[in-house]
Amino acid sequence: MSAWIPSAARRPRAALKDLYKIYGDWWLVLAAYNCGPGNVNRAIKRSGLLKPNFWDIYRFLPGETRRYIPLFIGAYFAMLLPRHYGILPRELGASAGYRLLRDAAPRDLRPHR
Repeated sequence: MSAWIPSAARRPRAALKDLYKIYGDWWLVLAAYNCGPGNVNRAIKRSGLLKPNFWDIYRFLPGETRRYIPLFIGAYFAMLLPRHYGILPRELGASAGYRLLRDAAPRDLRPHR
C-alpha cells in the first residue's frame, strides 16, 4: 500500500509520471516540467536523434531550462552525498539573543529609518 499523498501534491506527481512515460529519462522529464513538453519535443526534433538525453538536446532548450537542470542535478548530488562534496554540518552555537517583553504596552516594530 502506498503512502497517502496530499491532494495538492497529486497533480505534479501524476504529471511527472506521465512525462516519464513519454520520455523515459528523468532529466528530460524535469526539463519538460520546467519549460513544457512542446519545447522539449522541439529540442528533440532539432537534435535529429531518436532517443536523446538531456545533454544531447541541451543547446536547443530555453536558457532557463539549460540553467535549471544542471542546478537541480548539482543540488540532488550534493544532498545525496554531502560529505563527498565537503558539505558538513556546522556546529550550532548559542541561540540568537532575544528579550521577552512582559508588559502589555503596544510597540512599534517597524525598523527605524
